[in-house]
Amino acid sequence: MPHSWTPKRRLATLLALTSFSIALAATQAAVITVRIVSPADGTTVEPGQILEVTVDAQPLDQVPGVAVLSPLTSDFKTTPPFVFSLQIPPDAPLGPQPLTAFVGLGKDKFVDSSITLRVETVTPVIGLHALTPVLFIATKRGISVSGVFADGLTRNVTRSRETIYTSGNPQVATVTAEGLVEGIDPGATTITVSYKGKSITVPVTVKFQTLTVPIDIKPGETPNTINLAAQGVIPVAILSTADFDATTVDALSVRFGPGKAIEAHQQGHPEDVNADGKTDLVLHFNTQDTGIQCGQTSATLTGFTTLGQRISGSDAIRPIGPGCP
Repeated sequence: MPHSWTPKRRLATLLALTSFSIALAATQAAVITVRIVSPADGTTVEPGQILEVTVDAQPLDQVPGVAVLSPLTSDFKTTPPFVFSLQIPPDAPLGPQPLTAFVGLGKDKFVDSSITLRVETVTPVIGLHALTPVLFIATKRGISVSGVFADGLTRNVTRSRETIYTSGNPQVATVTAEGLVEGIDPGATTITVSYKGKSITVPVTVKFQTLTVPIDIKPGETPNTINLAAQGVIPVAILSTADFDATTVDALSVRFGPGKAIEAHQQGHPEDVNADGKTDLVLHFNTQDTGIQCGQTSATLTGFTTLGQRISGSDAIRPIGPGCP
C-alpha cells in the first residue's frame, strides 16, 4: 500500500535528504588533488644531477602519502612537505622521461600528476654504436643507439633531441625522429645516425612476405585503357576472395603504378564490383601521379592490411595518348 504523505513523514524525508546532501558535500570537499609544482614540464636535466621535486597534494589531512615514480628513480613520503631529492642516474638514457606523482586512494584507485623530463648531457661523446648493426625488417623496427662518453659512461642516445636519423633511400625505408624504421618497398638502404658530430651508418634490408591479391583496373572496362593526357582519376578495385577480405586493406598505405600514387580521396570505397556477393575495395588515383608510360602492359598496386600484411596485385593496361603507339 502506498505511504500517505503525513507531516511527520514529510519531515523525516526532508531530514534524510538533508543528511544525504551534507554527506555528499563532505565527500566532494574531501576530493584529493595532486600537482607537481616543480620542476616545470619539459625541464632539461643532466645525468647524475640531484633534482628537487615539489608536489602539492590537498587537503593535507586527507592525503595518506605521496609517491614519485619514474623509470629513472622513485621515492615516497607519508607526511608533508612533499619535497623530494631525486638523483638522475649517471648513465640514464637520454631523451624524454616521464615523472609522475601518485596519491593512493584505496584498492586500484589513485590520483596522479605527470610531467616530462628531458635528459640531456653536455659531456662530449667519443663514439656511437648500434645495438643491432644490421636491420632486417618486414614492417617496422626501432634502432637502438648508444654513445660512449668522455666520462667513461655509456648512455642510450636513441631518443635524445640531439640525435638525427636520415634514410639513404626513403623509397625503401623511412625513419622517424625517434629511430623507428618502416619498410616501404623491398630492397636495401642505410640509416645514418648522427649525434654531437659523431655518426654511424646502419644497413637496412627490407623484405616482405607479400600476399598476392586480385585487382581490377577500371572495373567494368576491357581493355583497361589509360589516357596519359587525362587529368582525372583511375579507379582500381581490390577484389575480395574466399580467403581474403579486401576491406581490411589500409587505403592510406596503398601505392599504385611506377609513381607510387596515393589514394586521391584519402579513403577506400567498399563496393561489390564483380557481383560475386563479396565486398571489394575501390580506390582512385590521379592519372598524372601514377607514372604510367607508353608501352607499359600492366600496372601494380601495393599496400598493407590493417594487421600489417603486405599485399600486391597487378592487372593489364593499355596506355594511350601523345607518343603512344
